[in-house]
Amino acid sequence: MTRLSRSTKDLFLLVDLIEKKGANVKSSRESWMDTTSPQGKLMFTIFAGISQFERDLISHRTKEGLSSVRARGRKGGLPSKANKDIELALKMYDSKDYSLTEITKGTGVSRTSLYRYISNIIQYC
Repeated sequence: MTRLSRSTKDLFLLVDLIEKKGANVKSSRESWMDTTSPQGKLMFTIFAGISQFERDLISHRTKEGLSSVRARGRKGGLPSKANKDIELALKMYDSKDYSLTEITKGTGVSRTSLYRYISNIIQYC
C-alpha cells in the first residue's frame, strides 16, 4: 500500500478509479488488502489512516526537532564556505580554463553550491 501512492488521498482516488473501471485491489502479500469485501475495505481504510498518521507524526517530530535546534542558536545544514573559496571558484568558472571537477576539487565548493552561487549572480544582474 505504501508503494501504491504518496498520500492517503491519492491512494483512495486511485482505488476508486480502479473500482470505477470494474476491477478491485487485492494484495498477494497481505491477505487483509482486498477491496472486494466490506471487511477488506474497512481494513484498507484503517491501514491507510494509520499510514497517514505515521507520516504526519514523523513530519511533526521533525519540525519540532528543527525548532528546538534553532531555539538553541544552531542552524541545520553544512557550514558555509569561506568567501575566498567561493570567489575563487567563480573566477575559475568564468575563465573557462577549468573543468567543474577541477574547480570543485581545487576550492572545496561543491558543484551544487557553485551552480547556486552562479544562479544568484545571474538573478541579481
